Amino acid sequence: MKVARHYGAEEVIYDNATNDQYLQDVANGRTEVILNDYYSQKMAVAALPEIPVKVHNIFYDPSETNYAIKKGNDVLTEKINTALEEMKTDGTLTELSKQFYDGEDVSEQIDYDFPEIELEEGE
Repeated sequence: MKVARHYGAEEVIYDNATNDQYLQDVANGRTEVILNDYYSQKMAVAALPEIPVKVHNIFYDPSETNYAIKKGNDVLTEKINTALEEMKTDGTLTELSKQFYDGEDVSEQIDYDFPEIELEEGE
């Protein structure tokens, strides 16, 4: 949102809105763009073909999924990390990814080439 504000965008925050609500707002011009997870949006648009919007192949501000674990629970953290590494090594993460992300392998890091945007304090 900081970058969008920097370029003069008026932000609209959709708190717990369903996909059809904010996609319909894009279709009818109430909102110009939705910044959201590429893969999730791609599936939402495919599931709602009656809403005339499209997802562009633009990636911004990459992040990684994480899990909330009680601070200090190192045993659980280690078990989860080990299981995820094993699933990555044996291909299970790729299989699950393709199953739940419409054939996409989201288990591999995309090589992003992002321009750095310096923001002033308070932007």
